Amino acid sequence: MSLSERLLSFFTSRTDARSLAVARIIIGGAAFLRALVSYHLFDRALTPGVVQARLYEWVPFMTREALPWYIGVWLFAAGAFALGYRTRLNGSILFALIVYHLAVGQTFYWSHIYFLCCLILLLTVADCGADLSFDWHASGGGRTTVPVWGVMLLKIHISIVYFVAALVKINPGFLSGEVVGSALIRPDFVQTPEIILALTWGTILFEAVMAFALWIKPLRLWAIAAGLVFHAMIPYSMGFYGGLIVFSASIIGTFVLFLDREEFAAAEKFVVAGLARLRGIPEPA
Repeated sequence: MSLSERLLSFFTSRTDARSLAVARIIIGGAAFLRALVSYHLFDRALTPGVVQARLYEWVPFMTREALPWYIGVWLFAAGAFALGYRTRLNGSILFALIVYHLAVGQTFYWSHIYFLCCLILLLTVADCGADLSFDWHASGGGRTTVPVWGVMLLKIHISIVYFVAALVKINPGFLSGEVVGSALIRPDFVQTPEIILALTWGTILFEAVMAFALWIKPLRLWAIAAGLVFHAMIPYSMGFYGGLIVFSASIIGTFVLFLDREEFAAAEKFVVAGLARLRGIPEPA
C-alpha cells in the first residue's frame, strides 16, 4: 500500500464513539468546575486597587458587571457540552470563553486552563457528541462511530503533555527537590529530604514513561492504573484546590481514549455490573 493510500485510509477510518463520549462527559464536568473557580479568581482580581497585568491592551477587560454573565454562559456551555446538547456549538462557545480567560491578563493565566482549552477544542473537532449525548439520543441512539484521526489527535496531545512535562522538570531547581518539597502539605511522613527527592525523580520518570506506555498494550492498563493513583494523589497531597482537581480530572478523562475495543468493552461491562450491584439489580446469568 502506498503512502497516499495509507493516509487516505487513516483519514477515512472510523472508530467507536463511546470512549470519546466518556472523555467529553468527564472533561466537560471539569470545565464546569473551572468556571466556578474562575468566578472567585476574577472576583478577587477585580477588587479596587489591585494592579492588573494586562497581556493584550486590545482585549476588552473583565468588569464586575459583566462577570456574572460571563461565568453564567460558561457554566451553561460546559454543562451542555458534558451532556452533549448541541455539542459542537457549545464546545465552540466554551473554547472561546476559555481563550478569553487566557488572553485577558497574566493574572488569569494557568497552565491547566490552557490544557483544558486544548482538550475542549480537540473534543469538539473530533465530534465527541456522537454518542451518549442529547444529540445522539435525538438522532435515534445506537452505537455510532467517529473519525479515527480526531481521537488520535487527543491521544498524541496527551503524550506530548506528559513528555514535555518531564522534559521541563530537568533543571536544577526541580531536581533539588525544592519544588516538590514546597508544594506537598500531606501526608506528614513524606516530609523528609530523602522521600521528597525520591518523589521528585519519580515524578519525572513517571511522566516520561506515561508518554509512551499508554500506547503499548502490555503496559497500558498498568499505566492507566498508575495514572489514576498519581493524579488522584495530586489534589490530596498538595491541597484540594480547584485548579488541581480540574487538571487531574481533565487528564484522567482522556485515559479511556487509549483503550482498544476489547479493553473498553471489558471496562464498560465492569462499570455496568458495579452500578447494577449498587442499585440492587441482580446481574444477568
